[in-house]
Amino acid sequence: MTANDHRIYLSILNDMVSRFGWDRVLSLDLETLIRNQEDFLTGEQIIACSVAYYSSAESTIRTEIFISSGEGSQFEDEVLLQLDAFVGGFKPLVIIGYNHTGYDIPLLRLKMVRRSYSRQLWNLKYYLSTAYCPDMMYIIAGDLYERTGDYKTRKLSEVVIHQEYSNLPLMRTKSLAAVTGMPVNRAIEDMWKKNTKDFRDYCKGDVHDILVILMSLLGGI
Repeated sequence: MTANDHRIYLSILNDMVSRFGWDRVLSLDLETLIRNQEDFLTGEQIIACSVAYYSSAESTIRTEIFISSGEGSQFEDEVLLQLDAFVGGFKPLVIIGYNHTGYDIPLLRLKMVRRSYSRQLWNLKYYLSTAYCPDMMYIIAGDLYERTGDYKTRKLSEVVIHQEYSNLPLMRTKSLAAVTGMPVNRAIEDMWKKNTKDFRDYCKGDVHDILVILMSLLGGI
């Protein structure tokens, strides 16, 4: 990655936003049940799908969170169908996430591969194949490299408290999963099972904050 590459990616995004508006940019994140490190991308259950987008009509960032009401494929199916319907109505031209190209999108594709033709998630299938899907983990790494000279990918929990973004109106909810003596995956599961406001805030914070950072990079904030 070079500084010039980073500017090219931002230029592409800026051109798309200039032509079609922020209303076609969708921030996406999944929460899953991970009980062992070996569970990653093995078909683990999706327990929440979160999206954020900027509504130009309301001049504000809106979020939608689809949360599973229980364990099992039938509960996951309800969440995926809700996400699929939302994406079909939203029609995103850009889908951002944090390491979504390394986890969220591959997991969704794995879920779709395992579904029958009659139960296919056609909206997700289409827009994950046609939308521009820049990964904010790398966009942010490039931005911080230009600012500090240090290129590395970081955990989102580190990004949201980075001094370079301290002036942005971020929710900074990653700390909700920082429970003493409890791994992050177990803390997330615990919040979900108790159906807490913290779980909703945790889901909302991830998609909200990376959208705010992108908007700041393109002069939208």
